[in-house]
Amino acid sequence: MLDLNGLAEQKSKSSGEDQSSWGTLLAKSYKALSSHAVKDGEFEELVEACESQKQLALLTREFFSFTQKDSQKRSAYQLFIKEVEDSDFDLPHWIQALEKMYEWLDKENKTAKLDEIIGYLNCCASSSTNQLSRKSFAELCVEFLGDYGFEKADSIS
Repeated sequence: MLDLNGLAEQKSKSSGEDQSSWGTLLAKSYKALSSHAVKDGEFEELVEACESQKQLALLTREFFSFTQKDSQKRSAYQLFIKEVEDSDFDLPHWIQALEKMYEWLDKENKTAKLDEIIGYLNCCASSSTNQLSRKSFAELCVEFLGDYGFEKADSIS
């Protein structure tokens, strides 16, 4: 069984955020994601890769929502991890980039499906610009959004 209290203590120390609120978020996230085939070790890996409660809350909300709505019943976690594993960037960098994508979507008053966002991030990760750049993956994605936009994003009415 996963030690959520120990994980909350660890995340509180590394992030500087309140241990009690980490504990609450971890319990809710674990319940939501484990119901969608995210195993204990996978959940722990996601949590450890998150820099903040905001990132974990984003992953939980989007992974849960995608898996609930997806007609093919695909696992959002598996879709995400496959792209991470096939890229030159590690999980914390992908989470940072995903967070920047959602910030951009919010700023632009747009929305997009998680699998489309993951696809966009994959394009950023595999671009030739990536090979020449000294920017972080998140910075590279923000640059791509500025240069090319995200045509699969829909305006929120």
